[in-house]
Amino acid sequence: MINKGSPFDLSGVRALLGKEQELTEHEAYLAKCPVDLSELRRYALSVEDCNPLWFEEEYAKKTRWKGVIAAPTFMHTGGGGSALHVDIPGADRWPHGGVFAGSEFEFYIPVRVGDRIIPNVKLYDVVEKKGRFAGPMVFVTAEVTFTNQNSENVGIWRQTIAMYSTSAAQSQGSYTSEELGDMFPSSYPDMRKGELRARGANPLYYEDVSVGDEIPALVRKLTIPQIVATADVAARTSNRLPYTMPGPGCYWHYAMGESWKMRGLPAPMDEGPIRAAQPSQLMTDWIGDDGWLSKLSFQVRRPIYAGDTTTWTGKVINKYTKDGEHLVECEISAENQRGQISTKGNAVVILPSRG
Repeated sequence: MINKGSPFDLSGVRALLGKEQELTEHEAYLAKCPVDLSELRRYALSVEDCNPLWFEEEYAKKTRWKGVIAAPTFMHTGGGGSALHVDIPGADRWPHGGVFAGSEFEFYIPVRVGDRIIPNVKLYDVVEKKGRFAGPMVFVTAEVTFTNQNSENVGIWRQTIAMYSTSAAQSQGSYTSEELGDMFPSSYPDMRKGELRARGANPLYYEDVSVGDEIPALVRKLTIPQIVATADVAARTSNRLPYTMPGPGCYWHYAMGESWKMRGLPAPMDEGPIRAAQPSQLMTDWIGDDGWLSKLSFQVRRPIYAGDTTTWTGKVINKYTKDGEHLVECEISAENQRGQISTKGNAVVILPSRG
């Protein structure tokens, strides 16, 4: 059934809501592959999160975790996003005419070396909206519940994509090269040293946090090499996936001209893993090794293009105890060099208590 005045027929996708979706061949394959330390290291370095808890064994042994744990958003490399690649009459067929629109994460236990990440996927929601980017758009959300080899619940990931007409997006205005900035770095950082700004072993206690406190900003410059690197690790391509693509991961994010042809976007842009990893790092750098990122949610307002400099900020908006845990809720925002807000979101962390 097509709603009156709507270019989309949502009846097919609505019939799938709440139903478990079959894993693709490569998702089923990945579910059998134990996570190894090199994957955790490559993921952390590709998203420029150099907290040694994510990949340095000797350091991690001295923490409360007694070993390396994955950066929180590594969880979604277990798959499940393919459920969003549904055919909707009136919208372009993925990967044409589709952009990442946001995520919600709930983190229960950490992913460790040797774990298998097993996804259970359901279509969660579908809604039609009108946007300034491409006019009528359909927002489709999938819910992925991850368990490990011990049948423990690792976490939940709800990912939303917006589907639309590429030609409609191409008819909109674009940015100039001056507005976008340099897409390639003038020099490359020493990723072995990285930018170690994390609190680390110095605990942040619940009693030391007040409503209104600001979280130290995280500044990130997006370049095409970083997009390529993240596309590679997000797909866990080191596991020799039984399928081929023209390049690592979603190549249309970084191949010059492909983002315009396939998405109606003027330049290479960030992938979902980058957008998720940066607010996660904002929070984990702040809370230190003794804290735990419990929830993270955000909505994508604009793409982050190659050449953009993004400043992530946060503020404490609430604190409370529940079931013996000391919880702090924060709001999160990201702004580019043009003064535009690219992301809005919220996070909940669990902190140690002096009591």
